[in-house]
This record gives sequence, structure tokens and C-alpha cells, in this order.
Amino acid sequence: LATLLLLAFAFALGLALTRTSTQRLSQLTEAMDSFTNGNFSVRVPIGDYNQDEIGRQAESFNRMAQKLEELVNHLYELLDATTALASGNLTARIQTRHQDTEFDQVALSFNKMAETFETIIGRLQQIGIMLTTSASEIASASKEQETIIVEQEATTREIAIAANEISST
Repeated sequence: LATLLLLAFAFALGLALTRTSTQRLSQLTEAMDSFTNGNFSVRVPIGDYNQDEIGRQAESFNRMAQKLEELVNHLYELLDATTALASGNLTARIQTRHQDTEFDQVALSFNKMAETFETIIGRLQQIGIMLTTSASEIASASKEQETIIVEQEATTREIAIAANEISST
């Protein structure tokens, strides 16, 4: 009878441990599925189980999810900045976090590129203004030369008429 009671207790204890482990593994699986479907903010509750294998797996998943969420957020930042730059906003910049990460290096490079674009566009605008001014000056000089030529034509006619009058006289 004692053996049967001990066996029943061991079975109940084993069943409870199995059920608890299965529930925790189900939570981890659901979190992974949710993460795979694009929910990067999902985390697995660890509770008091962080010393067993499932708890360590949950902690590893949470660290991985945190890093991937940060990476995706950085990519969205980069996408927003490049979209703004492409649409003509030359003041678009990416905030750096001064953590010497790969993303900070990308952000610094993007910011340098945007500054270079801004400088080039500024210079092109100055050149455009200078070309417009030069074209206006050339047009003005052409008008003046046209006026002088018309006056010279009139003077030449007057001289020809005067020469004809002198010749007839």
C-alpha cells in the first residue's frame, strides 16, 4: 500500500512537473511564433525558473529579441532618413548614440553623405544664380548692341542721303 501511495505521489509529481515544463515550452514556442510573424516586442516571462534549461532558453530568446528589435528600429530610422533625403529634405540626419556600433558607423556615414549632398546642392544653386545673372547681363548687352546697330544703320542712311544730295548739288 505504501508503495502504491509512493508510486501515485511520484506519478502526480512527475505529471505536475511535465505539465509545468510543457506550459513553459508552449510560452516559448508562442513567443517565437509571434516574433517570426513580426511582433518584435514579444518577450517570454521567466519568473523564478531562470536557473533551469527552459529559463536559460527564455533569457537567451529575450536577449536575442531585444537585439533584433533594436536592429529593426535602426533600419526603420535609416529608411525614414533616406526617404526624407530622397524627397528633397537635405537636413535629414540620423541621431547617433555614440556606442561605436555598426549602426552608429552607418549613421555617421549617412550624415556625412547628407552634408555633402547639402553642400553640393548649395553650390549648384549658387552656380545657377551666377548663370542666371550672366545670362541676364548677356541679354542686356545684346539689347544694347542691337540698339547701337539700329542707330548706326539710321546714321548710315542719313550719310548716304546726304552724300546723294551733295552729289546732286
